[in-house]
Amino acid sequence: MARRGRRPAEGSLDLGMDSFIDVMSNSIGVLTVILLFAAVVASRTSRFLVRPRWTQLTEKTLHNFEARGDRIYFIDHYKLLEKVVQAIKDIKEKYPDQDAQLEAYARVDITHGTYRVSPQELPAGVVNIVPSGGFGGTSTAKMTDPSSEFQRVMDTLNTEEDQLYIIIRADAWQTYQQANQAAKARGFDVAFEIRASDEPINFTLGSRATTGAFR
Repeated sequence: MARRGRRPAEGSLDLGMDSFIDVMSNSIGVLTVILLFAAVVASRTSRFLVRPRWTQLTEKTLHNFEARGDRIYFIDHYKLLEKVVQAIKDIKEKYPDQDAQLEAYARVDITHGTYRVSPQELPAGVVNIVPSGGFGGTSTAKMTDPSSEFQRVMDTLNTEEDQLYIIIRADAWQTYQQANQAAKARGFDVAFEIRASDEPINFTLGSRATTGAFR
């Protein structure tokens, strides 16, 4: 005859429940401390870890600049895009074989101003823009000089139709501030994005490239 299982004593049930409640209380307490610590750290570093201000973007045509070191550079991505599209068209017409096309992409050499297109990801429709190594741009000392590149580019733009979009490298916050002040003094809207010093500038053909918003 099978024995009936012994019912645990009421005291042991209470002890088990108390232990469970203690564990849960301690866990919640630790999580609360971690969340508070994270909130404090975030509040102290938020002015340095700025996300792209997409809300600053408007329906206006974007014109891209890069603040790097103590200089700001104009990225004529519309001209670069025009050259890329033409190069892709020429390659597809000249080389019907896909392997031959890949080899041709690797030889693409597109430069405009102080930037060039790195061809590695062109077959996937991704355009990587890197400095060409040439000397250019506008220093902070010349930011308001009418003969500077920065001012001459703005001379060709319209405050009602065009907007400046500045990519800020980690070492160029002061440069951005001066450029922003100079642009707003002329009535331009300015949007910005902070990127690490080694983070590439790229955009995808057929998507936001036509509006100048980098991905």
